[in-house]
Amino acid sequence: MIPRRQFLRYTAAVSLLAGFESLVPAYAGPGRKSRASDGPIDLSIGKLSFDVGGKQFPAVAINGTVPGPLVRLREGQDAVIRVTNQLKGESTSIHWHGLLLPFRMDGVPGVTYAGIGAGETFEYRFPVRKNGTYWYHSHTAAQELFGVYGPLIIEPAEPEPFRYDREYVVVLDDWLSGEPMAMVSKFKKNSSYSNQQRHLAGEERGHAAAERRDGGPSERLAIIVRPAAVEAGDAFEVIVRAVGE
Repeated sequence: MIPRRQFLRYTAAVSLLAGFESLVPAYAGPGRKSRASDGPIDLSIGKLSFDVGGKQFPAVAINGTVPGPLVRLREGQDAVIRVTNQLKGESTSIHWHGLLLPFRMDGVPGVTYAGIGAGETFEYRFPVRKNGTYWYHSHTAAQELFGVYGPLIIEPAEPEPFRYDREYVVVLDDWLSGEPMAMVSKFKKNSSYSNQQRHLAGEERGHAAAERRDGGPSERLAIIVRPAAVEAGDAFEVIVRAVGE
């Protein structure tokens, strides 16, 4: 069990979202567990701009948010996810990171399919064979760096062996203010190019639980953390703002 003070230190760094509150997805708000989708899921990829620290930055969003919406599936179901490309003269793609998929559904342009052309819709269909916390992202050019990524949660076929009152999905990423491909070139030469030996506040990763004791009713919290662009062994510093309801 994580003490509340320590829990707040960890979640204090979700203030990455402070600069673009109007663009955050629904799961970034007060946490009640969403349900796995039984029908088709529609995702739309398009450009927008938003303010971060008083500066305007271009972004490529999914359904108008950065990160993209939470995709929640259930182990054993057949997923149907339709992705529409609203970019002008630019192809896109979605790769389902870590999932076991039929070859054409993996979402890597030039390897498993041709990608999704401007104005086109591609329908992903695949059986959901495993459960856990994953993420999805573009595999086209530098679109992932501009915001084309989001959390993917697959519920187990059997009920979870623990209970909780609220669920919070936290997606951690750093925002690139420079030219993406120039930065990619530097990372290829040295994957730790910009981390400057800075570390996370805690070592807990993945699915954790904490108990709230602030004078109100005690609650158990499920925290699902998904770093979006961090290589194994890398460290980065996150600043979190804890917001009361």
